[in-house]
Amino acid sequence: MDSQKDALQRIIATLANKNEELQNFIETLNHTLGQVQVNSTQVVSDLEEEFDTLYSILDEMKESMTNTIKQETVRKSHELQNQLTQSTSALESAEELLEFANNALHITDEGEFTKDPDLPSVCICVCVPVVVYIQLSTEPNRMLTLYLHGDTNDLLFFPLFFFIFTPKAAKQIKDRVTMAPAFRLTMKPKATDNMTHLMVDFSQERQLLQGLKFLPVPRAPEIVLGDCQVIDNEVTVTWRMPVEDSKIDHYILEYRKTNHEGLPRVKDEQCWEVVDNIKSTEYTLQAFNFGFDSTSSHLNLKVEDRSVEWDPQGGKGVDSKVKGKENKGRSGTPSPKRTSVTRSPAPRGARDRFTGESYTVLGDTSIESGQHYWEVKPQKDCKSYSVGLAYRNLGKFDQLGKTNTTWCIHVNNWLQNSFAAKHNNKAKNLDVPVPDSIGVYCDFDRGQLSFYNAENKQLLHTFKVKFTQPVVPAFMNGLNGLSSRGYLSGKEAHWAALLDAAAERGLELLEIHGKDPRLNSMDDLTAKQIPLHFLFRFNSRLVHVVVLYERSGKYLWHGPLRLKDSMDRTFAPFGKLDFGRHAGAYDRPELILTTLDGLDVRIPKNYTRFLHEHSSSRFLECRCREAKAFYQLYPEDTSTEAMDFRMRAKSMLHLASKVLSVLGVPFWLSSGTCLGWYRQCNIIPYSKDVDLGIWIKDYRQDITQAFQKAGLPLKHKFGKVEDSLELSFQGNDVKLDIFFFYDEGDIVWNGGTQAKSGKKFKYVFPRFSLCWTELMELKVRVPCETEDYVMANYGPNWNVPVKTWDWKTSPFNVQENGIWPVREWDDVIQVY
Repeated sequence: MDSQKDALQRIIATLANKNEELQNFIETLNHTLGQVQVNSTQVVSDLEEEFDTLYSILDEMKESMTNTIKQETVRKSHELQNQLTQSTSALESAEELLEFANNALHITDEGEFTKDPDLPSVCICVCVPVVVYIQLSTEPNRMLTLYLHGDTNDLLFFPLFFFIFTPKAAKQIKDRVTMAPAFRLTMKPKATDNMTHLMVDFSQERQLLQGLKFLPVPRAPEIVLGDCQVIDNEVTVTWRMPVEDSKIDHYILEYRKTNHEGLPRVKDEQCWEVVDNIKSTEYTLQAFNFGFDSTSSHLNLKVEDRSVEWDPQGGKGVDSKVKGKENKGRSGTPSPKRTSVTRSPAPRGARDRFTGESYTVLGDTSIESGQHYWEVKPQKDCKSYSVGLAYRNLGKFDQLGKTNTTWCIHVNNWLQNSFAAKHNNKAKNLDVPVPDSIGVYCDFDRGQLSFYNAENKQLLHTFKVKFTQPVVPAFMNGLNGLSSRGYLSGKEAHWAALLDAAAERGLELLEIHGKDPRLNSMDDLTAKQIPLHFLFRFNSRLVHVVVLYERSGKYLWHGPLRLKDSMDRTFAPFGKLDFGRHAGAYDRPELILTTLDGLDVRIPKNYTRFLHEHSSSRFLECRCREAKAFYQLYPEDTSTEAMDFRMRAKSMLHLASKVLSVLGVPFWLSSGTCLGWYRQCNIIPYSKDVDLGIWIKDYRQDITQAFQKAGLPLKHKFGKVEDSLELSFQGNDVKLDIFFFYDEGDIVWNGGTQAKSGKKFKYVFPRFSLCWTELMELKVRVPCETEDYVMANYGPNWNVPVKTWDWKTSPFNVQENGIWPVREWDDVIQVY
């Protein structure tokens, strides 16, 4: 019975496979049938286009040759017409001379015959005062007498011309007849009526046209399956011609990616990729091969070939591994004409390029064009990771999905599972199960980045992108920051061991948890819970354990101690605890090993400084919830110009912090920079500068020199140490303004100066203390009473953006403060 069922099962499986093959074949036939009509229409269209081209050429040739005939006709007509005109004129002249000569032959008087009646041979001019006789007639005795009267004082001289004729008229008549135009003209036409040289005979061309036929197409090459190979990430295709054809110049290989074995599927057909100009009968398709760039990865990551895992020597943390591999047999590199990948040289000494909480490693091969696919498979104990693409110029503090130059899928398997697509600090939750393996498909030329479930090819998400520079595969373990601090949840081994050991010794325990601010953002306000404080009680003794976490700016942070309603408020004298009243921030101290009551413990090497830091360690978080509400009303400017300015402002802020820290000068965010942090957790893109405040008591003479040495030249210096001092330095298209604050009883103020008039201004603030915060991955100070500070400067409508700002009239707290004496202008108004 069982054997029969097994046989029947095999038959069913065979029939099912055959049914699928037949179904696929039917789809192929239907598709082919449809393509016959499509291709037929196309070739008819091509044929009509070719004939239209021939017609057009024939029409052009006909018009050109017709114009040639017309031009020849005009030329001949013109020449013949000229000859006709000249001949007619010569004929008229000849007839006139003929008549004159005939008349001369009838003269019988010899003197009259030899005299020229028209042409005088001598002309004499005489001036006479009174009487002039002028012979006007050709007859010898007919004279016209003209009498002119005048006196001796007013003589009138009148010219008298005498014409004396010579006896040579006969000879001259003879010469004129001889030189008549009729004797100079040629009697041969300059052009003939013959046009045979412009005749045509297209009999040969007609024979050629009658011989038109379809192009001879060689038979399709045959793929030699036995010689084709699939080895590692390469597919070698070999073919041969059924009949040798010496006229073949090159071959064109077309292929497309598919996950189906057998005949190509028609449905969901992807575009075919082309490899042109293949000279041989063999071609090897290479997959997108890349490794990890270990020289640019985070110190906590150990990179080996195509896997990345936590490096216990580089930082604390639980093991978490992500493997990247190419899709063997599914990914090919298209034609070099369409695809380009570049293996990037490893930068020297860049092992710690990614720092802070950017636990990132990039691929070592750039994608510049074409289509590529690879898969990423995390190990089962990998709690959080991101997979995607990034531009190679990704900043060392930048995290995948939080900039406009990165695109990724983010997986978080911590206390609350989340699965989202992220780009430009915006997230879209994916309502699908997290796959065991993620496929990444990049079509660079078409601007498409898609993520798939690598097992069933389910599409997870697609980004439409216009890539402006090459991209590289990018990977990040998003919660490494947590794991490096040794905590993931109360169930983690090292915390569990601590709590178990305390319980075994009879210690009572109170655990204080709170939200992890490092995971809190405008896209995700449901940050995970992490342990902040442990209080162990035994008899009357109390041990307070404060958990310090490293933040992006490489500083240590602890959260506040907040009791829930259900907690025992008599467990400890909470009002007397040194830590926990507020969140706190500290520079990472150097630790030394010492012995306390026989126990090996580590303490800060400079414990005096640590205790001093504690007195001013209060930390304020960015108000993500309010910032999200602000951006809902006033959408964030994500233009290239705005993003570029924020990056330059970030660099300026980090540089200023470094310079002032070396000098030991404390500062805080002021004016527009403080407003940007408090209102929108970011730099205001249209502010175009970075504003800092410094107490005048902390001013040092070498501040200007230190900034200039750091590459920031002084732009202007207004005021003096005693009154309204202000410094401005010029960076890379970003200005750094430093305002010095003066303590005056119940208020503090900073000054301003108008360079062209010498007018002084005063900006008044209520007294404030300073707290730490984080902006642009940097630990910086802000006024603890931030809202009072901002409202004093910008008024009650500080939450409404104002892009047109006049520093002399717009601030809510500005006051006129007199005018600098002219004699002091050289000292108090210095513009460079």
